[in-house]
Amino acid sequence: MDRDFLKKLGLTDEIADKVMDQHDKDVQQLKDNNAELQSTNDSLNEQITSNAKQLKDLKKVAGDNEELQAKLDKAMSDSQEREKKLKDQIATQRKNFAVGNALRDAGAKNSKAVEALLDLDKVSLDDNGQLIGISDQIDNIKKSDSYLFNSESKPNVEFGAKGNPSNTDNKGEKSIVDIIQANMEKGK
Repeated sequence: MDRDFLKKLGLTDEIADKVMDQHDKDVQQLKDNNAELQSTNDSLNEQITSNAKQLKDLKKVAGDNEELQAKLDKAMSDSQEREKKLKDQIATQRKNFAVGNALRDAGAKNSKAVEALLDLDKVSLDDNGQLIGISDQIDNIKKSDSYLFNSESKPNVEFGAKGNPSNTDNKGEKSIVDIIQANMEKGK
């Protein structure tokens, strides 16, 4: 998004600057979220690698010793459980990040409030990182609770010859501008 695009849409420089400032804030927040997710992901992967290395070392030392072998088996079992938990945690973080992005893209004013209305058990990530089962839920929430989303339509105000907004639904009544003008002419 750039200022020229916004100006072509008919926005003033001041409004275009405000839109660009908000856009920059949103982009920075996404970058920060992505960096945090990547850091957590790297840390969890390092833990998995470290656990696997420790288990291999223990297995070499164990040899024929039954007691040591039992400890090794328990350590391997514990390691597999930790690895599964860590992988589940990574998957959950990726899903939460993708849901947050989907809600932002849908124009949610408060993503936490909208997320509370979603059934996240019916939402999953495919192999490409695309969310499955969220778009229908968001569409239903937009229909039932549209106030939770930014309006995509803009008000249509037409200006008359004197620069005043048109008032086509006043059924022949004078506008406030016409009444003031008539009163001023009487006072002359």
